[in-house]
Amino acid sequence: MYTSVSIQDGIDHLPAFFSDIYKYFDTEESRAAVKDAFGKKIELIKNGTIEGRLILKDSQPKGFGWVELSSPVYGNMMLHCFDDETSTRLAEDFIEQKMIKGRLLELIQFKSVTPYINVFDKHKVHRNFRQRMGLALHSDDWLHPALPSELSYEEIDESNISRTGEISYLAHQISQDQQGYEGLYSVENRVALEKRVLANEKGTFNPSCSFILKLKEEIVGFVTIVDISCWGYERVPWVFDISVSPEFHGRGFGKQLMLECMARLTDMEYPVIGLAVTVENDNARKLYEKLGYQMVEQFYEFIDLS
Repeated sequence: MYTSVSIQDGIDHLPAFFSDIYKYFDTEESRAAVKDAFGKKIELIKNGTIEGRLILKDSQPKGFGWVELSSPVYGNMMLHCFDDETSTRLAEDFIEQKMIKGRLLELIQFKSVTPYINVFDKHKVHRNFRQRMGLALHSDDWLHPALPSELSYEEIDESNISRTGEISYLAHQISQDQQGYEGLYSVENRVALEKRVLANEKGTFNPSCSFILKLKEEIVGFVTIVDISCWGYERVPWVFDISVSPEFHGRGFGKQLMLECMARLTDMEYPVIGLAVTVENDNARKLYEKLGYQMVEQFYEFIDLS
């Protein structure tokens, strides 16, 4: 018989799952890092920062899941079970307990994702399939591109974010990859998000490599870079957004923005650049691939919008 309890009530069972997860890391160093991370998660569970569920069968622990939020509507969920049947039970429990209601959550898992997808699809939970990509920045490769006389660059600041917010909103309406991203639901939301970016709430805003592209006096596109810690580096410049106004698509402005951005980052001696893209967004993904970006990892995001 299956039962479910809050992760706080089942916290004493978590070490059994952690021991199973350690098997997926092949070095002592990586296992030690994961053990340290899980130790910190336990404290967050105790103080209520992390919430979750634990599945028992005949009083024996069979699966667990938790949700850790970075904002009220964004975060990640880790799901781990000993078998597919329990995975299905856990996913159903997450739906019943509204764990992903109105929250866009990246899924972290170490076994098959299929049981979770089957349940979430049945309940019409929205799913994004995305991938992180990276590129090494070598000084010999990334020189500043020629800038036609009718084009110019300007820095992003409070004076122009109304236009960059509008461009981002319209561009994502074309690519249709905005579902689940509250900051892309309206121009007003996107402008508010840009303000949070400038305030360092999404990483350390990099003003030197964030800029707008103007055609004569009209803003036609922009790129925003924030510095984050990932891939073993303390500071990785991350493409938070790059957008070109839809009426100017197909004129090479996106490539111009990326090349100039990478040249500036190379001048500043950053070793790598990273970004995430929706896999189905062929135009953006193919541009990054042509520039040499390599896929690092693919992942799913889920949100219950019902």
